[in-house]
Amino acid sequence: MQDNNFPKIYSYAEMVSRSISFGHYFLLFNCALSIFIGTAYTFSALNNDSFISFIYLILTNIGHMSFLTFIVFLIVLFPLAFIGNFRYYRIISVIIMCIYHMLLLIDAKLYLYVKAHLSLGVLNIVISDLDFDTGLNYNFLFIALPIIIALVIFFAKLATKSLYRFKIKKYAFISAILITSSFITSHLIHIWADADNYDEITALRSTYPIHYPMTARSFLRSHGFIAQNKTLNDDVQKVKYPLNSLKLNQNITSFNVLHIMLENISYQDLLEPKPQLTKISAMMQNFESFYMPYTSSLDNLFASGYGLPILYRKTILQENITPIVVEAMQKLEYGKKLFLVKDKYDFEQKLSNSPSFVQINTSTNDIQSLDKLKLDLQNFDSSRKFAFYAILSDLNSVKNNNDYQNKLTNLENKILDIILQLKAIDCYDNTLIIISSISGNNKYDDNKLKFKRNLQQGVLLIKWPFANAIASSNNALASSFDLSPTIAFNALGVINKSTDFSVGNDLKNANFDEKQMLIIDGNDLIIANKSFATIYTNDGGFIVENTQGSYRAIPKLETLIRAMRDLNRFKE
Repeated sequence: MQDNNFPKIYSYAEMVSRSISFGHYFLLFNCALSIFIGTAYTFSALNNDSFISFIYLILTNIGHMSFLTFIVFLIVLFPLAFIGNFRYYRIISVIIMCIYHMLLLIDAKLYLYVKAHLSLGVLNIVISDLDFDTGLNYNFLFIALPIIIALVIFFAKLATKSLYRFKIKKYAFISAILITSSFITSHLIHIWADADNYDEITALRSTYPIHYPMTARSFLRSHGFIAQNKTLNDDVQKVKYPLNSLKLNQNITSFNVLHIMLENISYQDLLEPKPQLTKISAMMQNFESFYMPYTSSLDNLFASGYGLPILYRKTILQENITPIVVEAMQKLEYGKKLFLVKDKYDFEQKLSNSPSFVQINTSTNDIQSLDKLKLDLQNFDSSRKFAFYAILSDLNSVKNNNDYQNKLTNLENKILDIILQLKAIDCYDNTLIIISSISGNNKYDDNKLKFKRNLQQGVLLIKWPFANAIASSNNALASSFDLSPTIAFNALGVINKSTDFSVGNDLKNANFDEKQMLIIDGNDLIIANKSFATIYTNDGGFIVENTQGSYRAIPKLETLIRAMRDLNRFKE
């Protein structure tokens, strides 16, 4: 008997009965498809060698993905069976299950890339932030969706035929027993693991959608941040840097670069007890909310040069990967020199063990370094562009506050001398001048806080090429990570996106944005803005700090997802 005749020859009760029977078989076939999609979560989450973890994931996949499909049937398809029209019920069932499997595919793709499931907060990130350059695009749906539709229609036909086959009931019963046993066993394993603090399993409980609520702690566990005797910067084995090959705009003029980096100076040193560096500030843009992500000079030097967190430093230096800024300078045949104090604070030794991207010139003190820099400017080949860097470390050896101010004044006068030299050789206008801190003044170190705001708020002064020499200020959140893209875009003509080679942004276009945040990796993960900082410790705890102290709060998972996406962008 053809389906089109059902309404004519069957009563309402019989139509409902047939719809419910069809729904049960249709549910069984869709459970199989859900389990297949669920394997994406299984193999994405499996990051340890524990056999019992693998068994737990397999059982959870079978039990939980089937349970999700059963819930859709129970809440949506079962009530619809009472419409009393078998043909319409099958059509509606196919449409609903196609939508359900499509959402599963989108959620699985999202979990593969950012280890998070669909929610309003995550959906906001997908719509606003995650573009087609992050790998998180959904072009695969053009292929997957027709396959899903074809399979679900095929399942509907199989379920209809199953109404007439009595043998299928035996297999349906066995499948139901298998699914139920898997569901119960997986939860029993989790109960044991939770009671026994077996982290290899408890860390996996948010792997599947709507299994356990995803929290900040479980999200960090899924990224491998929370683990015994493990810190965030132990994770990266392979790095893809830059994400896309370097591209230069050949139609614009490149500019010289002069970058002077100061140790042991914080933003507060410009204000107390009397204003400092006032003569230099009068001709430059002052970034008042500039923060160094780390307390170590070498860490901040890496962040400035590469625009990357120290998470990647070990692998990058081992593989001798050139910073994109230096790669651009090499293509443009820049003369590159670094001036620093010989054997002071271990800089020369540590830099000599790093890839040699610039010619290193050493001196006995900062004044001598700046004199050498000035002399090299005077004798430099005017047909080439130059990129001169200086690391000034004399402020580390001050005896008292007066000595500190005197040395800072002397350094300022020497820097002004160099600026005059730039004007003398007609290079002032076409030079990007940056003066920045690479370590803060230890007198502002607050040992009570994880994020030492007053210590790490540093000095950043920039004179843009061909800009009017008028003092200005910018209160946008800035960091050492921003210096690499700033030099790349404003001096070298790089046309790649900043996301190709940095976690920072171009400071020429820096504006206040409430979503801006500073992401600091290391022993703890710190997400800071101008008002407060959220600290996620590698033992799973988290606190919020401001200048008054710390307090407990519920962290925003959306913010954490943004942060981990940026941190993990360059992992292969």
